[in-house]
Amino acid sequence: MPARARFGLLSLLVLVAAACSTAASPSQSLTPASVAPTGQPTTASPPASAAATLATGATVAPTGPPATATPVASTDADACSGSADNKSFFAAAARAFKWAVYCAILPAGWHVDTGQFLADSGGQLVISYKGPSGVSLQLKEGSYCSDGDGVCQPKVQEVGATLYGDQMGTLYTLEPGYAVYVNDGTTPPSWAAASVTLDETTFVKLVAGLHHVKP
Repeated sequence: MPARARFGLLSLLVLVAAACSTAASPSQSLTPASVAPTGQPTTASPPASAAATLATGATVAPTGPPATATPVASTDADACSGSADNKSFFAAAARAFKWAVYCAILPAGWHVDTGQFLADSGGQLVISYKGPSGVSLQLKEGSYCSDGDGVCQPKVQEVGATLYGDQMGTLYTLEPGYAVYVNDGTTPPSWAAASVTLDETTFVKLVAGLHHVKP
């Protein structure tokens, strides 16, 4: 695949992970198995048994009277797809940054693959979702674009205006796939979504449906 067509998520995750090993500022990570804060956590650590996957309709029988259950405070991140840990991840990010944080609202069969946010240098968030038949969706938000527009936001041909949640962005073709960019220069904050596996109609619909998480 040409270098300009890569979305660059994997390389950015490596850079962010390296930064987190030395930074003293808050950060959090998501994996398919758990949500593990690194550095100084911005929220309480989740239960070790928690899994960062979407619910598939399974139910859990109550083990005690309702009065003994610990109440869970609702947040705007409750609209995000995924487990309670995924929602906590986005709630913490929304509190950490002054710029708008977005999460995906996805159909059944999707789950969080990897994700991380770092609060240094203006903050940045990257997250990857996987769906049925190997399809994927990646989001990058914040101060992630520092190497020039052509490097961190590859594009082949402009298609036209489209929504990125509640913001207006621009849809581009990749080789293969599609990307949507909001503020595609190098002055942060910027927002991006990309997929090399989704068809245009599905991709545009999912990106337009991104949820702006309020702190």
